[in-house]
Amino acid sequence: MAAPCDAPRSTERWVNTKIVLAQRRADGFANSHPLGEYVVSVAPGFDGSEALVQQLVAALLERGAGVAIASPFARGGRLRDPSLLARVATSWANGFLSLAAHGEIATVVGTVRVFRREELQRVRAASAGIDSDAETLLEARRQGVRIVEVPAILDRTPRSDRFTLRGIRAALSDLLAQLRLGLRYRPALWLALPGLVPGLLPLVIALLLISRATPAQIAFWTVATLVVQYGSLAILSWQTSSFVLKRWLGHKGV
Repeated sequence: MAAPCDAPRSTERWVNTKIVLAQRRADGFANSHPLGEYVVSVAPGFDGSEALVQQLVAALLERGAGVAIASPFARGGRLRDPSLLARVATSWANGFLSLAAHGEIATVVGTVRVFRREELQRVRAASAGIDSDAETLLEARRQGVRIVEVPAILDRTPRSDRFTLRGIRAALSDLLAQLRLGLRYRPALWLALPGLVPGLLPLVIALLLISRATPAQIAFWTVATLVVQYGSLAILSWQTSSFVLKRWLGHKGV
């Protein structure tokens, strides 16, 4: 995951897909035509090799999609990273954003993607810029762009400052940005948050006792807290069930 300001975001390159598919470029993408048909987006630490791009382009053309994703979190994919903590954090971020996308996309951020140039320009024009990598894909889904995921085993090279104070702050900032993005994209997730707060009822009662509330007030706010928390848990259970059904019953694209 990249830092919010000075660390690099996903790198991009214009690609003339016909040339790529014909395997006529011995120099990779260094001199790709600036008006190519497609844009390849490569998240920091990943290798957007020509072979992988060709695989994505082939899937994109075969399915008539606007975006093709190399997906380590789709069934059959895998993310390889030297750090277990980094893998868990990336998995959590993608799981939450996938929940925000109703389980229809397994990998939202941190990967290699190929966009049709026209689709990418149209999607970015409507994006708010919270997290460009994740938001581009979620906005594409909102606009009805067809998205295809290709299960892939991807290796991620860690940044040199990953476990420095600066790197940890950058990673936490990214996670918070992705949390805000998921809540903004699917506001119903706000309703599920109270159910995730441990000790909410004892906290409410303690605050009422400190403020010297009357027995009637304590009873009212106790019932209200229970209704909110259990209602929140019910909403979370419904959202999670829908997510699991879409993710594990073979849904791989939009």
